[in-house]
Amino acid sequence: MLHRGILTTIVLLGSLAAAASCGDDEPVFGTAAQGGQAGVGGAGGTGGAGAGVAQEPCGEPPEPTAEGCPPECNSGCLDGVCYIGCTGDQSCNQKVTCPPGIACQVGCGGLESCRFEIHCDDGYPCAVSCSGESSCKGADLYCGATSDCNVICSPASEACQGLKVHCGEGECGMQCFGSQLPQFDCGESCDCTVCRP
Repeated sequence: MLHRGILTTIVLLGSLAAAASCGDDEPVFGTAAQGGQAGVGGAGGTGGAGAGVAQEPCGEPPEPTAEGCPPECNSGCLDGVCYIGCTGDQSCNQKVTCPPGIACQVGCGGLESCRFEIHCDDGYPCAVSCSGESSCKGADLYCGATSDCNVICSPASEACQGLKVHCGEGECGMQCFGSQLPQFDCGESCDCTVCRP
């Protein structure tokens, strides 16, 4: 069973090693963040510019229903998570759609990557990391209707600048390691945590 927190742990270990070195504490997800970081699914923290308001916990994500590893997962699948890698310069600059029936991680590590639209599947956890220069700049992230959705903005130049995040009814949150803060539409999210200037 894919428990809340497994996806975010993989994201942090796989794509934010450089960002983690910017502070003494390893970044963690929580309903209230520390030191300007924000996220969802973990224990609440205190203080910091990214502090959010803790709300009632949301439900558990469903079991994956996808057969095998869908072709959209160009970086493979592991433990019920589909990996979509956008590591080349200006890669994934068309609509990126997570496949149905499986949790999804989109890694935007290339220069000017992921600058159009990213769509998460309804009901399944979705994480997007923007670690390349100008990655996710001016993009729209559409969280699924009921899926948990997490965004990680690295300190790379202009990463997440102008990014708009459209939350669904699931948990919706972010971690900020740079000065660019995405715009969040929390909508009907059961737990929405954003970074604040």
